[in-house]
Amino acid sequence: MIPATASKYIIAEREHPASYIRIPYNRGVLLIPAEQIVRIEALSNYSKIYFTKRHPMTVAKVLQWFQLQLPTTMFSRVHRSHLVNRKFIEQITLAKQNTLLLSTGETIVISRRKRGVLNA
Repeated sequence: MIPATASKYIIAEREHPASYIRIPYNRGVLLIPAEQIVRIEALSNYSKIYFTKRHPMTVAKVLQWFQLQLPTTMFSRVHRSHLVNRKFIEQITLAKQNTLLLSTGETIVISRRKRGVLNA
């Protein structure tokens, strides 16, 4: 039997398949709307996912896997170790040290080579 919250996401995924992502983790598979992901940070062969309505979660997937799964119009790879949801970017500082300020108050460093990705 599928839990009520999981069945709600499964029904929603059938209606809007592109806006949900399946995240495999040690207890099964989590089905979550892509809009609820603020950023994903690479930690060697793991990734730490930061959500709007949940605690951060560490999964055994590399950042490139998420980059291929998530919509490129919504997410940008701004550094070797960060994939950011464009919706949560508050400010971009392209001065001596290139940084992003997210609506959560976090500051992310932008690599020199990835600086042009945000202009597109």
